[in-house]
Amino acid sequence: QTGDVLALDLFHDFPKDLARRSCGYLSVSLNYFLSSTVAGQGAFELSCEGCRCEEMSIPHSDQIHPFPRVETDANLLSTYIGLNLSISAQTTFIAYYANTSSCTLLINHIASGWSLPRFKQMKLSRPKSRVRIDGLFIEQLHPSWVSYFSLPVKAGSRAGKLVRAVKASGCKA
Repeated sequence: QTGDVLALDLFHDFPKDLARRSCGYLSVSLNYFLSSTVAGQGAFELSCEGCRCEEMSIPHSDQIHPFPRVETDANLLSTYIGLNLSISAQTTFIAYYANTSSCTLLINHIASGWSLPRFKQMKLSRPKSRVRIDGLFIEQLHPSWVSYFSLPVKAGSRAGKLVRAVKASGCKA
């Protein structure tokens, strides 16, 4: 139901040697049901507690890896207009932790809406709304991504700002 929150501890099944580090980057991928044919599809918003989460900041990331707002009604996404599909889609983002024993991903079920840049957010009137989470995959962020986000061209992106802040803090992630 809209308003429900699913909390997932990212350290719960994470390898203990990595979880014991004082700081580090994680690549977090969340699979979810995306459909143009199932009525009542909703949306969800991602946030983190005990750690910092940011979008991947790669070209077309808003379409490939939506973050923090994820729409599960494919009819509202320009990429899928006119397609008949029901799939398990995936969004990926970065989580950074430092001196913490927890990193919790919060998945907040929200109403679907049309959020194209030139239009006002339009809430759709739907009696019921549903989202389905299919999987969660966590791994250490590959160092090549850290190097990529360190490039001057990526310095202004959210991920680039995160990497700069982490380096300034002295973390050897």
